[in-house]
Amino acid sequence: MRPARLRELRATWLATAIVTGGALVPPAWAAAGPPLCPFRLLTGLPCPGCGLSRSLVSLLHGDLAAAVFFHPLGPVAAGVLLALAIIELRRAWQAANHGVNRPSPPFDRLPGGARALDPLAWLGVAAVLVVWLLRLPLYLQGRWLY
Repeated sequence: MRPARLRELRATWLATAIVTGGALVPPAWAAAGPPLCPFRLLTGLPCPGCGLSRSLVSLLHGDLAAAVFFHPLGPVAAGVLLALAIIELRRAWQAANHGVNRPSPPFDRLPGGARALDPLAWLGVAAVLVVWLLRLPLYLQGRWLY
């Protein structure tokens, strides 16, 4: 197996570890735990991703309402993690059994060997920023607690 394929599989295992860890953490601990976000610790403001971990933990314990409350994109992020893990495991299986070796879709090569994010990744970044910009004024008014 080529080193590039191993890097992709490591990303799959990382996504699997995140989901497994989220399933093992008790929801009450995740909801009441101290903020671990460096941005929030430095500025006192929630970052665009604040609440995603608690959202994932809540979702993995079957509480969709709490998951959406902690971060509206939490269930979407969980679905993306699951889809990426399945896609990469399927590619690894195909490469091992059929010799199929396709480039990884999230990155396209630019001139000079640089990499650019896929348009879907930019859509995800934009969605997280829009949610943050909508939630931030509510947080500042004390009407939304992260």
